[in-house]
Amino acid sequence: GDVAQPAEAATAMQGEVACEAPNPSLYTFEGTLKCKSAKSESAEVALSAANLLLRGCKLRNTEWTLACVVFTGHESKIQ
Repeated sequence: GDVAQPAEAATAMQGEVACEAPNPSLYTFEGTLKCKSAKSESAEVALSAANLLLRGCKLRNTEWTLACVVFTGHESKIQ
């Protein structure tokens, strides 16, 4: 597939993630992604544990993805 199109769209995006404070629960995550691209109105998307990739996970059979790091270091769920 053509990876250039999603990459170009990603560089034009602006946004922020509002989410719960760091906690040790591996199976819960609640947050909201507020984003705006150059070609569209603002969008707000709910985030849950289904949208979370924990440290050490690997994506397979995936042509491309957009990602945002939320917690790092001592705040991460898996250390």
